[in-house]
Amino acid sequence: MSGQRVSDAVRPKARAWLKVLGAGGIAAALAASAATQAQTQTQAQTCDRACLVALADQYLHSLLAHDAGRLPLARGVRYTENGQALDLHDGLWGTATELGKYRNEFEDPAAGEIIVFTVLHEHDYLDLIATRLRVQRGKISEIETIVSRPSGTLGSRGPQALEQRGEPDPLWATEVPPGERMTRAELLRVANQYFTGMENNDGHGVYPFADDCYRLENGTQTTGNASLKIGAASSAAGVNYASLGCKGQFQLGFLHVVSRIRDRRFLVVDPDRGVAVAFGFFDHNAQLRSFELTNGRTVPSGLNAPITWELCEAFKIEHGLIRRVEAVLTQSPYGMKPNWSEAGLGYDPRRGPQ
Repeated sequence: MSGQRVSDAVRPKARAWLKVLGAGGIAAALAASAATQAQTQTQAQTCDRACLVALADQYLHSLLAHDAGRLPLARGVRYTENGQALDLHDGLWGTATELGKYRNEFEDPAAGEIIVFTVLHEHDYLDLIATRLRVQRGKISEIETIVSRPSGTLGSRGPQALEQRGEPDPLWATEVPPGERMTRAELLRVANQYFTGMENNDGHGVYPFADDCYRLENGTQTTGNASLKIGAASSAAGVNYASLGCKGQFQLGFLHVVSRIRDRRFLVVDPDRGVAVAFGFFDHNAQLRSFELTNGRTVPSGLNAPITWELCEAFKIEHGLIRRVEAVLTQSPYGMKPNWSEAGLGYDPRRGPQ
């Protein structure tokens, strides 16, 4: 099946998606009924956590071999890379050369989904990728990949830092005691508060962070990192933004330049480990030239033209608080859409639930 052409049409799927209402931090109840959840589990069938991890490993090694024919692919399987629909011999399928040491995996056996963050060699590049596989009846039916290459903001040093780290923070794989586990709806509500709190951040929203929270973006630690300096705006703030913790950054109101976070799709939710993982887009319309922080300082936005970041972001949540955040992101054409017909969890405050 090497060189197999990928259909541009996604086959209809009987899946009901939860619509998380980000405005005001209010989350709706799960839209999927018990019957629909049972149907999703039937579609995933017996592909449990170990099965999903094994398929992800098989996928990565098939990618290196440039041979999709090694994989159990569903008819009509669809592949996108940085939002573009490609054939399974194009993009990374023709250029990936070696796996790095770092790999972080997030599974949702009930939905038949796994998302993998891993360092990958692409000829002379050291990339970081986020790949999502959807498994139905033992076969891979959807493949979605974000590739962060070593250029632009946070793009060059992060993969090396992850390689030095070698393994993800063990907290990601730690199971939450049964009596302390949050429901899927609760995990989604808290994770979505992160996006809602960042969107047009004014420093006065609901910011559900644990004291020990830290964030990795493209492998670079962007909270609690005094050695990282982020532009003129950070200097004008009178405080090194990157040195602050997760909650401190939001409370400062420094992220006001994020004008919209849209097409939020939470595709992995794991109550056993307290993990939720989303795909989405951060728009910066660059119309704001400066803004005031909660410490009274006025800072420049630092943006001269609109930009969009496409990303996959994972959250480790315990007792209603976010303890870890890890993201893979790449710059995309401004306003780019996800190229997946089911928006999953989508909420646009200007248009309402999608």
